[in-house]
Amino acid sequence: MAESAKTIEISLLGRNYKIACEEDERAALMEAVAYLDAKMSEIKKAGKVSGTDRIAVTAALNIAHELLSLKVGNGFDIGQAKRRISSIEAKLDAAIAQQDKLFEPRAACSCDMGTNFCVPCCVRQGPYFPNR
Repeated sequence: MAESAKTIEISLLGRNYKIACEEDERAALMEAVAYLDAKMSEIKKAGKVSGTDRIAVTAALNIAHELLSLKVGNGFDIGQAKRRISSIEAKLDAAIAQQDKLFEPRAACSCDMGTNFCVPCCVRQGPYFPNR
């Protein structure tokens, strides 16, 4: 842990523990503590497991199972989402590149505006009006 870590006290099933935690990670830790405490309370209330150690191990296994279910199977797959986003970005880049070609300056514009680029002439001469 870095020097900025501070010791905070947490409570799980009424038992207090001291944990070192960075200040900027405190909110996330407290959220995790609340989640774990709720899972452990559910297991204790069901009455099928006794002893704090066994309840903690059962809760840990249940949470690990939840996490793995999200990573594989019917859950959300972050890798697949990243690949899909990359595919969409590539399609957008290709579409933008085609749009940019519409506004490229021509060697000589056929109008009398005296520029290398004129939207009315250059668009008419572009791919949308090939016979002009």
